[in-house]
Amino acid sequence: MTLASILECPPSLLTTNFFYNHRLPVLQIAGMSKPLKLPSSDPMLRKVAERYPKKSATLLRRQAVSGENVVLVWGPKRIRQTTIVPAADVEISDDWTSSLHCELSTVLKCIRPDDRLALSHLSIDSLHDAASLAPITRHDDAIATLVVLLAPADACQLGLDFVQKDSVATHPWRELETHCVHYALLSPETKLVGTGTTVRKAPPRVALVFHVLRASLHADRDVGPIYRSILFLKQLAMHPPLGLLYGVHIHLCRRHAAPDWGALEPTHTALLDALLASECYGIGLAVYSEVDGILHFARHHQSATVASTDLRHVQITELVTPPSNRPRYGINVVLVFWPKQHLVNVMGGAAFATAMRAEAPAVARAFVADAASVFCTTSVVTRSHRGHPPPPTTTRCSSCSTTLATSTAFVAFCDTPWIQNQLAKYGWEPLADALNILVSRWCSDNGVEHATLLVASLAGVTNAPVCAPLDQDYVYECIRRLWATLHTAFLKPHVLEPMPDDTLQQIVADALYMEHYCDRGADTDRWLQAHLPAVALSLVDGFLWPPTASVVDVVCKELRRPLVHLPLAFSMALAHNTALNLESLLNTMLHHVDACVKDVVVTQTSLMRLLWLLERDPSRCLDQAYLQASWRQWACRFGLEALVFVGEASALTPSICAALSARMREAA
Repeated sequence: MTLASILECPPSLLTTNFFYNHRLPVLQIAGMSKPLKLPSSDPMLRKVAERYPKKSATLLRRQAVSGENVVLVWGPKRIRQTTIVPAADVEISDDWTSSLHCELSTVLKCIRPDDRLALSHLSIDSLHDAASLAPITRHDDAIATLVVLLAPADACQLGLDFVQKDSVATHPWRELETHCVHYALLSPETKLVGTGTTVRKAPPRVALVFHVLRASLHADRDVGPIYRSILFLKQLAMHPPLGLLYGVHIHLCRRHAAPDWGALEPTHTALLDALLASECYGIGLAVYSEVDGILHFARHHQSATVASTDLRHVQITELVTPPSNRPRYGINVVLVFWPKQHLVNVMGGAAFATAMRAEAPAVARAFVADAASVFCTTSVVTRSHRGHPPPPTTTRCSSCSTTLATSTAFVAFCDTPWIQNQLAKYGWEPLADALNILVSRWCSDNGVEHATLLVASLAGVTNAPVCAPLDQDYVYECIRRLWATLHTAFLKPHVLEPMPDDTLQQIVADALYMEHYCDRGADTDRWLQAHLPAVALSLVDGFLWPPTASVVDVVCKELRRPLVHLPLAFSMALAHNTALNLESLLNTMLHHVDACVKDVVVTQTSLMRLLWLLERDPSRCLDQAYLQASWRQWACRFGLEALVFVGEASALTPSICAALSARMREAA
């Protein structure tokens, strides 16, 4: 189903379905001592047929013309016939009809709870004729017909087609599931016709035919497409492309015409009802030109959008034209709608900010919270002062993709400074869920480096910030939650290994900053710290933030060459934050360095940084014995040139350099 299919001719039936494990009804026929239980035997059905003799066709036509209640009975009196039992002679026990009504009104929402089901007749048809499934009575307030098949022989091929009035197209009634109860809810203009094919030696087809009375269905439109449109529109709003503005052509007009909601056709009114029922869209009526965009705009008073919505000169992204598919280059009246959380994208950042200032603070906060969920729909490239951002990528969406212009416009105002500005303006609490989903989406969309840099910048701990720190009360709670999402992303395989060296080193350094920030801030800047004792706080943290592995431990397990990347990342982190626990970092790193990396060549820079870190570790004495022991533990083949270079550039004594050179020659 597509957006354009909503405006196509409505199908010939409202809905068909089957009941999961629904019991068959017990039918009590007037004048019979035993109830009719389905599936029934031939002698029982013969007794039912003998009670209802044949009537002449002339009498039936006369009664139909006069408007009397008609009882159609087909013969002759043998089992191979069609028997019609009127509703007055049928009693359905065990509240089966009430369960059927509840299924249609509450679960499937095809009808409303105040609608009534009135039985027309019971059909026992050995000939499998479609005429026996037409109502035999007439009700002025009946707006739909419900046909219920009881224990059909073959649900995959019922031998029935739906055909609409003044139409030659048919729609077969087939069910892929074999259940005891199947039903079809038909509009007054729809009837069932036989296909001429029945199952060989099939038992008689038993069916109940109901009228749907006083239903709240619209007299001039089909509720089936409305119901299916609601489901489609809700699904469409879940993961829409960024900044997409939908439009449905209504009619041509003059340039200075005013949008008129009363001029909608029934099909467009049905679409409007579906949009309102989905509760996912902002809706308006616009005078639109494909050259100049929206010329005049009138929002719908029931749609979820701000009162000062201004979409003038905005271009419609997806315009659905009439079924003829002819392009409309003139001035059109268009029904426009967009996912309500994308109002900021449709209007643009400046217009959205102006509209928010015109609203009450509570209303503005709610709309900004909805707009913040737009973060979750794409991977926004963070901007840094160190260089230009990479080209924007299009949104990954299964239904359709956004244009390059839409992505460029989004990145233009929704970069990390804009995110920080919204958090600073409206507070992190109403936007915490959306921000956490944003970080999770970035991590799953190969954007771990952007997510790490954003969170570290908001915490104010990185050496390469892309936005200002978030200075608010209890912001630790927000950062701690985002850090848990990032840490989970680090545990996924093949997340860090394919990255460039400089990017990987920056990620590790930022992760070390974040880990130190969360450990240090555990007893400060906490809302719970001011309201709970220390014992209770530790219990709460045990549930909220279970113990996790250190960043170095996770990175060493993920990377194939930890001695190449980690020394550079450690030195970068220590240069910016001298409070990091160097001893713990080195112990964890050296614990993972074993014979599995003996074929990895360590670069000159990495080896120099490693020795630089070892020299600054107060727990170690960097002498000849320690280095020889480390060599035996690591079993790494350091290049001779690298060792000589490091020895000359560091404060190592000549004896230590000579000993290491001898050890290298032995290993070679």
